[in-house]
Parts: sequence; C-alpha cells; structure tokens
Amino acid sequence: MKLLKNKKYWILLLIILNMYFDNVLSQNQHFRQITVKNGLSNSYVNCLLQDRNGFIWIGTDDGLNRFDGYEIKVYRNNLDDKNSIT
Repeated sequence: MKLLKNKKYWILLLIILNMYFDNVLSQNQHFRQITVKNGLSNSYVNCLLQDRNGFIWIGTDDGLNRFDGYEIKVYRNNLDDKNSIT
C-alpha cells in the first residue's frame, strides 16, 4: 500500500508507459499508399495477396502488379506472347 502512495513510483510508471505507447504508435509510420503515381497499373484494385516471400500481389483491371517493398512490376496479357499471363 505504501508503494501506491509513492510519487516516484507513479512518475516512473508514467514514463515507462509513455515510452511503450510512443514506440507502439510510431510503428504505423511504415505504411504508405501505393498509387498509379507510384507505378500501380490501375487505381481499381480487385484483389490483394502477400505471398510467402513477402511480395504483395495486386490485381487490377489493367494487369497483375507485384510490389517488393520498393518497386512495382506490372504483368499484363500480351496477345503476341503465348507465355504472358492471361
């Protein structure tokens, strides 16, 4: 009971909680928008998936986009290339 009345205890607890929540809230800064300006093939996204290698696959009306965390590579159907995606 004496510990709960100690002002130093409460100040230390508040400092620790402040550092914890500051760290937790600052982790959200790692997210950013991926847009047509960044290289996305179309702004209408149909599906989204992250594979086991960490790539983000984004299906749009204008192709399949692979985001590696830095760049976007677009895969489109090419009627002249039988090996392109359908």
